[in-house]
Amino acid sequence: MNLYTHLNLTSFSRLNNSNNISKSSSNTSLSTSKEYLKLIPPLSEVEFDSLKRSIKEEGLHIPVIANKQGIVLDGHHRFRACKELHIPLQFHIKEFKDSLEEKGFVIEVNLRRRQLNGFQRVELGYSLEDIEKERAKRRMSFGGHIVGLANKKEDGDNNNEVERKVASIDATLEPCEEKGKTSEIIAKKIGVSTATYERGKKIIERGTKDQKNSLRRDTVGITSVYNQIRRQEQKEDLIRQVQEAAASGSQQGKEIASRIKLIHGDFQYIDTATIEDKSIDLIFTDPPYHKEWLPMYEPLGKLACRVLKEGGSLVMYAGRYALPQIFEYMKNSGLKYWWEMVVKHNGSSRLLQYQRVYVMWKPLLWFVKGNSLRVLDSIADVIESQPPSKALHGWEQSPIEAEHIISKLTIQDDLVFDPLMGAATTGIAALRLKRRFIGIEKEQETFILAKGRIDLELSSISSN
Repeated sequence: MNLYTHLNLTSFSRLNNSNNISKSSSNTSLSTSKEYLKLIPPLSEVEFDSLKRSIKEEGLHIPVIANKQGIVLDGHHRFRACKELHIPLQFHIKEFKDSLEEKGFVIEVNLRRRQLNGFQRVELGYSLEDIEKERAKRRMSFGGHIVGLANKKEDGDNNNEVERKVASIDATLEPCEEKGKTSEIIAKKIGVSTATYERGKKIIERGTKDQKNSLRRDTVGITSVYNQIRRQEQKEDLIRQVQEAAASGSQQGKEIASRIKLIHGDFQYIDTATIEDKSIDLIFTDPPYHKEWLPMYEPLGKLACRVLKEGGSLVMYAGRYALPQIFEYMKNSGLKYWWEMVVKHNGSSRLLQYQRVYVMWKPLLWFVKGNSLRVLDSIADVIESQPPSKALHGWEQSPIEAEHIISKLTIQDDLVFDPLMGAATTGIAALRLKRRFIGIEKEQETFILAKGRIDLELSSISSN
């Protein structure tokens, strides 16, 4: 298949032979390279029609740039517009010392001239990877011959060789080149942080077509899609680890597993046959924060009252914006409000725009069944938390809170229950503290993930 689309031109502009750009000559045939076309972010039909109309009415203000072989390097959309309008095209010829420099020009000229969003810049930057790596290789290859790197090091001069190597590498830099890690160099060229570029690279290499298109349309952010991919990778890794653990399962692991009960379903429909009355020592859970879920506090409170032992506790995260409504739903549960604990954030704070408040902590609401508390020791009401990874689940909490509450409000072999299990953070904390555990999760994918984490934890415990 012919790689080029040809266009014969008869009108040319004049430019002095500076910056490696020479005068164009008549009877030159220009063409477009499929390789270079792939590097150019496409215009929408509306944008192209606007460009075409402008060129028709006002003429071509910016000439197209081509190489000595007549391949278009800059101005592909102007080239197409002139072709479709059947009007003369102005262009200049630019010379390069090699194909590496030429390809770099095609990419970098688009970075300078086009209005690109962050991901489109990353995609262009990614095209520079091979170029920057090759430039680095050349610098390392030729560096030693510039300042006599191979010369014998003087006695007692331990830094001499290192200093010569650095100097030799610097000496090979072209005026427009930079030294440093490839990702850092490219990130600087495309105008994003190194972290953003690295995340974008991950999306280019592992993301789906839909994810990339959403980023190009600017309907979603790079960090959001990157986190989706990381969660998927960690899920895949978790599945692999669980499969390996299952293949080497022991009798001790099976005995430990008998202390765990995982239920795929809705806590509202759990009956006495599934969880007996007055059988649970502690409920520790994290309900959803959105307003639509608030009415569920009422059935949650009633379930807790049914299954908790006398003196047992329900401790749950809560959205501070909804505390009055939560207490209203809990008032007929049969449980007694006991205390409110503070989970102090140690990561970045979140701004609530309407309230004009930076959120630095979140509450844990503590309710008790009956008038006396089943606890052996006093408990601190401020917990210094750490940012959770949220890689496996968007609502994942730090295990620090679960371990703190379980260790203080239960003893070994007590039964801990989480009716909104999520990614099983409560269950893993219970297992590590030698407690029994029951967990319920409604969403199938999340339930499978939670079960995998529990299985992996069981395997780890049985092997120790």
